Amino acid sequence: MPLTDSRGQNIPYSLLTDRANAQTLGQGIVDAVVDKLVLVYASAGVRGATVPNPTSGMVTWLSDARRLEIYDGTAWRAIGTDRTVTRTSTGATGRPGWTITGFDAWRSGGLCSVNLRVMRTGAGITSSSVGNVADEPVATIPPGWRPPGIWSTGMGDGYGDGEMTINPDGTVTLRSWSNLGTIENERTLRICTTYVVLD
Repeated sequence: MPLTDSRGQNIPYSLLTDRANAQTLGQGIVDAVVDKLVLVYASAGVRGATVPNPTSGMVTWLSDARRLEIYDGTAWRAIGTDRTVTRTSTGATGRPGWTITGFDAWRSGGLCSVNLRVMRTGAGITSSSVGNVADEPVATIPPGWRPPGIWSTGMGDGYGDGEMTINPDGTVTLRSWSNLGTIENERTLRICTTYVVLD
């Protein structure tokens, strides 16, 4: 009587005392292993006709959709290949001395791309000879569109450039600017960046 693997996957193997039957042995191994492999099908329709009663944990590749899917016990679900894109252009707010002139953000597959434009409405900000400025919050990005940790990125207004950080609470902060440069009143800073988001 065959035994099964030590990993709990019910893959059989024969003992030396078993009656020799290569076909039974081979079929037993194939039947036990095949549902644990990535099965390749031309389409979901072909898969449905071939596997009318899938078992939980089965994984397939659909060639037409170029998608990996797993059966969760009730339905086939895409694995890490979600190409759905969610977009927003609302929810960003300017901080005192700044006004939002444009905000667009897109999310897909755990990544978020942000295009934020903020106009200086307060007094000009001039950097030191080494580009230092006092940290200046300029905007807040809405929940669901924020990085999980502090994210540094560049930005500019066409006259100078510097560094911004985006914090997990959504605060966008000016950290540096071109040496002895000034962000004048009514200048618009453009921040374009991409980072990971946690769903």
